[in-house]
Amino acid sequence: MNVVDDLLKDAGDSSINVDVLHVQDEEIKGAVQKEKQSSKAASEILVEFMEVAIHQILYSRKLYPEEIFILRKKYNIPIHIASHPGLKDYISSTLSSVQNLLQKKEICRVSLLVEDGDVPVENFLFEVNILRDIMRKEFEYSELEQSLRSFILKISASGSQMEPLKDTCTFEILVACAADCEADLNVLSNQDDNIKWIKVDKSDFSKQLDPKKILPIKTLTSSPVLNMQLIVEQML
Repeated sequence: MNVVDDLLKDAGDSSINVDVLHVQDEEIKGAVQKEKQSSKAASEILVEFMEVAIHQILYSRKLYPEEIFILRKKYNIPIHIASHPGLKDYISSTLSSVQNLLQKKEICRVSLLVEDGDVPVENFLFEVNILRDIMRKEFEYSELEQSLRSFILKISASGSQMEPLKDTCTFEILVACAADCEADLNVLSNQDDNIKWIKVDKSDFSKQLDPKKILPIKTLTSSPVLNMQLIVEQML
């Protein structure tokens, strides 16, 4: 007889005790999860948001078949997350690898560049600035969550304002960093065989983009910990 059986035998009413044990177990799990969430720093929250946003962009721009996406809930709204392991790992590993640089304010831009072969088509550009990398429990997260939710909703709606993409389009993730963070990126590349950061000449890259139209998506300036703006540069 195990410990639970002993408790039930001593109490005489198994149904009551099972309910109590179940509630206590759920309360403990909830408390642990709440503590885990409250320990997140602003840089971690930002990386988590950009991961969700990139999945949502891939879904809304139909870069992959709809059937590879599954519905999840984040920021109290439904979101679409790609289920393909390789795609998920690429997005997650790439963003996680630069979290420390975001924390140190050595990265100011993160882009999702859509290309058709070697031709840039669209560039979803996140301009970010972490004002204070403090822990979640030290600021009003509900207000920030509301702003992040608005970003995701705006991304979902932006697809209707742009021309459909060709089936041949692909994407890559780019970052704009300070000159002295190049060594850090090289270290990250050496630590993870799946992530290889490649330096791109800024002037040549700017000429390749040459946006014909800029579509503003959303701006966040009211948060005490984070400023962020998302625009789409359209090259065609």
